[in-house]
Amino acid sequence: MYPLAEKHASLLPEFRLLPGRTITEALSPDAATVCLDALREAEQKGHSSGHQIAIDSPNGRHCFELSIARKGSHTGNHARFVMLARDITARLAAEATVRRLAHYDLLTGLPNRATLEERMRATLSRARRQNSGFALMFLDIDRFK
Repeated sequence: MYPLAEKHASLLPEFRLLPGRTITEALSPDAATVCLDALREAEQKGHSSGHQIAIDSPNGRHCFELSIARKGSHTGNHARFVMLARDITARLAAEATVRRLAHYDLLTGLPNRATLEERMRATLSRARRQNSGFALMFLDIDRFK
């Protein structure tokens, strides 16, 4: 087994199955499509980055960001690539938490003022486009904490 695959085998047991398999054999159809699209982009531009894939495993879903570079090839040989898959699972979870905290009250879990303003702008815009009205009910609860 390759050293990198050995290192991550406990995290994603599927890594043990990768050597000797094609992308479409080793990954889900959606993840394989993203990888192949990234490879095509790297073949055309010389590099590709920012494509994301998700892999489900017994340990849960893990998300990866791909960076690919085309290596120089000798005349007549097939193109060769170096692909880096960086685990971004923790980063995506942190970003989701920040988004949630920005739009929902931490104590109650209810939408906050920023969410109200965002939804009001969207509702007003839709009402104008459709030439229709809408209703808003506002409750002010004193000493709520």
